[in-house]
Amino acid sequence: MPVALPLVLAGPVLCRVTPERVTLWLAMSVSADLRLEIRPEGRPSATYAPGGAHLRCIEAGRALRYLLVDLPMREALPVDTWISYEIALLPEGGDTWQTHATWAPDLTYPGREAPGFVIPTRVRSLLHGSCRKPDHRGRDALHRADALLSSESRDFSEGALESLACRAGPLRRSGLRR
Repeated sequence: MPVALPLVLAGPVLCRVTPERVTLWLAMSVSADLRLEIRPEGRPSATYAPGGAHLRCIEAGRALRYLLVDLPMREALPVDTWISYEIALLPEGGDTWQTHATWAPDLTYPGREAPGFVIPTRVRSLLHGSCRKPDHRGRDALHRADALLSSESRDFSEGALESLACRAGPLRRSGLRR
């Protein structure tokens, strides 16, 4: 009996965010259209429905698609401001758009309605992660990094997101918030 796979297998992973551009990817079980709403705190939101050169779907297996988004912003994003985003997906052959509330309800940090990011003008610390080895005897540092970023996302209204997280290599999906 075939196993039913979830729509989103991994991600979204923000690869690069600048005031002029947002680049991200998702691993999916089927092809899908994507709609992205960007909501800078204290500013109007903007909705994008990328297509053509800004959205690529790469078939990597029978039930694996990489959805790559490289999206120029119509208006520059603010720096040092919490910017939430909402990704809605319309699976191939489907008629209902699905947001992270459906395919990743644990994606947001406590006190936040949607995932988000900050484009800092100054970075005081850098968290770097490489390939994870879940079967290693040591404690998983990704959990601690996630806790740090979670606390800073709550405190950002006070103006101090001091850490920047980056990674090198693939991360295996776990029960942790991303």
